[in-house]
Amino acid sequence: MKFLFILSFPLFILSCSSSVIEQPVILGSDHPFDISKLNFNENIPLLFSAVTRIDGGILDSAEFRKLDYTQLLYKNEKAEMYKLQVPKSPYGFIFHAYEDSLMHLDSLYFSEINVLTNMDTSFSAMYAVCEMRNRKKLNAQIRQWKQKFGKPSLEVLVSSEFNVCAYEWDLKDRVLQIETSHGFSFGTDTARNGKYYKIEMLLVKKSDVAKLKAAHMHHFNKEDDFKLYQLDQDQLFPDDFLLKSTFDYFKNDTLGLYSIERADTLE
Repeated sequence: MKFLFILSFPLFILSCSSSVIEQPVILGSDHPFDISKLNFNENIPLLFSAVTRIDGGILDSAEFRKLDYTQLLYKNEKAEMYKLQVPKSPYGFIFHAYEDSLMHLDSLYFSEINVLTNMDTSFSAMYAVCEMRNRKKLNAQIRQWKQKFGKPSLEVLVSSEFNVCAYEWDLKDRVLQIETSHGFSFGTDTARNGKYYKIEMLLVKKSDVAKLKAAHMHHFNKEDDFKLYQLDQDQLFPDDFLLKSTFDYFKNDTLGLYSIERADTLE
């Protein structure tokens, strides 16, 4: 089965005197895309038409127009390790871009962007990654989001290893999750060696939250199958597009095992 889409490239005439900064229609063609202004009506194939990567290479516009979209179909790689097809029916497509400063959320400029669409290529979710070296700036940004969005609906220490923390905000038309952690880099570029902080953003269209959870679920019909793999009969296969609030052990943590108070927030 092949999925082909025709892109239309509209023309825009902007007034030089206007102080309003328009969102870019094509990533990389102008200023960075402001994620806070995402309205879910974006033409995602057009937005990624100059930056989409396939097999490590960026497609030019002519190559993108000829693209067979089966190459972009969303698949759950963790489920594939068990030779399972999850989701069972096609959910949508993933558009990838790996280039600095194509998109930003407030002061964070992302170097890796992945947008998951529905089968009609409408926006469903976005997973983006960036790094920073300054812990004070990271803490300040989290404080700013708490002032901007209010108290997180979920705030947990996911893992004490690498101090993985997750903050989730249940907003009007979207759910925003920010996950932070740290690591150490060593290489020939000594200027980039040492401790760094990784920020992973997951933004899900609120009306797609339940559908996206279902797309990560596999039901085993035969008892022996899931017991063999030490899995549940209804098994979730998490990946970058699954919210932490999906898991009851984070939401119902009566023992405080995942309390954010246990996180290392030293600057």
